[in-house]
Amino acid sequence: MAIAEKIDDKKPVQNNILDNIPPILPILPLRDIVIFPYMIFPVLVGREHSIKAANYASENTKYIFLSAQRKSSVEDPKKEEIYKDGTIAKIIQILKLPNGLIKILVDGLLQGRIIEFTDEAQFFEGRIEVIVPSYENDHEMNALVL
Repeated sequence: MAIAEKIDDKKPVQNNILDNIPPILPILPLRDIVIFPYMIFPVLVGREHSIKAANYASENTKYIFLSAQRKSSVEDPKKEEIYKDGTIAKIIQILKLPNGLIKILVDGLLQGRIIEFTDEAQFFEGRIEVIVPSYENDHEMNALVL
């Protein structure tokens, strides 16, 4: 029973987060790193379209979609070279460096998937589907945890 109560306690918080996330988010392709939900991580942003995406997100809702690119050696990835699955994150802090780069501190919130890209020309942007994990109320698992 204690496990079920804890899971039920978290649902309103998650629904509150879901209500705040817009359906269309700027997309930030990442090289050599994958950000998962519940991770807080600094990301160094240097590509022009990525800087525009980070600035747009920080000036508006603070939500951004983080997804790894298929080949880290590609400097300017196309839409097809970005994985569809990724993490919806919130920008906690943004720091503009003297060399023109931006360092953003992101908090991974939920798993998501790119449904389609928009026609935004300045940076990658897309309609994002939130993937909500399902929890089974399994008596065997409850017994193991307790």
